[in-house]
Amino acid sequence: MFGLGSSKKISSPVLIFDIGSGSVGAALVDITGVIPTMLWNVRRPFPFQEKLEYSRYRKGMLETFSSVAALVQKEGILKLGEKNIRDIELVFASPWHISQTVTFIFAEEKPRPVNEHLEEVNRLLKKKEKRLSKDVPGGGTALLLEKKIIEMRLNGYPTAYPMGKEARTLKTSVLLSLFGTDVEREVNHITETMFRTPPTRFHSFAGVFFSAVRDIFAEEEHFLLLDVGSEVTDVGIVRDDVLEEMISFPFGKNGILRALSDTLQTSVTDAEIRITLYRSGKSEPKESEKIRTALSVVEHTWQEALTKAIGELSQSIAVPRSVFLTADPDLGEWFRVAILECTIGSLAVGALGFNVVLLTPEHFSNLISFSPGIPSDSFLDIEALFAHKNVHRTVVE
Repeated sequence: MFGLGSSKKISSPVLIFDIGSGSVGAALVDITGVIPTMLWNVRRPFPFQEKLEYSRYRKGMLETFSSVAALVQKEGILKLGEKNIRDIELVFASPWHISQTVTFIFAEEKPRPVNEHLEEVNRLLKKKEKRLSKDVPGGGTALLLEKKIIEMRLNGYPTAYPMGKEARTLKTSVLLSLFGTDVEREVNHITETMFRTPPTRFHSFAGVFFSAVRDIFAEEEHFLLLDVGSEVTDVGIVRDDVLEEMISFPFGKNGILRALSDTLQTSVTDAEIRITLYRSGKSEPKESEKIRTALSVVEHTWQEALTKAIGELSQSIAVPRSVFLTADPDLGEWFRVAILECTIGSLAVGALGFNVVLLTPEHFSNLISFSPGIPSDSFLDIEALFAHKNVHRTVVE
C-alpha cells in the first residue's frame, strides 16, 4: 500500500536514471554488497533554451533521456558484460513532478490495530491525490509517482515496524508525488525499447535527497534542503525528522546564465566561459570587475526568490540554521556562498546565520565504492545510496 523497503535479492546491477531539470544522468550500480559500488555512469545536458516553453522543454528532456539510455546499452552494459537489466529506477527532480507531505494524526480511547489506521490513511490520501493532480506539471492527466511513509509514531514513539501492532495514538507523515502520464508513457516506451522491461520503481528526488541527508547527518533533526537544478530551485523544510513541505521557484543555474548573458550582452555560452575564467582567477582586472558586478545583481535576484520561498515555508516559525545543498559542481560553491550571505529579515536564523553544507564527492567517499576510472556524481551517488538502503532494509520509508 505504501513505499516500504525491499528484502529481495538483486543479482544484476540496478540501473538508475536521474532526470533533472537540465540534464539526465544514468548509473549502473551493484547494491549486493555492504556498500553500493558505482560500476558505470554518464550524464548529458538537455538542449539549452533561451526561453523556456514546456512542450519544447519536455521534448528536449525525452530526447536526452533516450540518448542516455542508448549510451547505457552501448557502453555501460557492454562494458560490464551484462545481458539483462531487470531493475530500473527512475528519479525525477522538479519540474517533472509535484510533491507534498501529508500528515495524519489519530487518537483513540482504546488501542486499535495499526492496519485499520492505515486503511483510513489510504482512503484520505486518495482524496488528497485527486486534489493535487490538478497541479501536475504540463497540465495533463496525473499519475501517482510515489506514496511513501517517511515517519510513523505509535503512542508518541517513532517506529520502523508498525504492521501488526496496536496503538491508541498514531501519527504518520506520507510523501505523495504525482507526475504526468505523458512523461510516464514516453519514458516507459524508451526503457522497454532499449532494455525490454519497463521501469521497476519511480521516485522523486525530494524524497531521495531527504532520505540521504537523514541517514548521513543523523544528528540533524531540523534543517533546510536546497536542490538547485538547471531550471528550478527546490526548497524543503524538515522539522523533527519529517520533511514537512517543499516549494519550488523557476530560477536555477540556467537562469543565472541567462541573466548574465543579458547583462553582458553576449551569448549564454560566452557568459558561461567568462564566469569559469573569473571564478578560476584567470580574468583580466577590468573583466573581473565587470563579471563581479553582473554576478552581484543576479545573486541578489536569486536570493530574493530564495528568501520568499523560505518565508512561505517557515511562516512565523524560526528557520532552521542547517542547510543541505545539492547543485551542479561548476556553480555549487557560488550558490553555497549566496545562501550564507542571505538574510531572512524577521525570520532570521540568529546571529550565527546559516550553516550550509554543499554535498560533494567527499561526503560519499566512505559510503560508496567506485570502479576504476568512474567519477563521482553527487546526484547519482545519493540515488545509489537510496537504492542500496531499500534493498537491504525492510523498513517504513
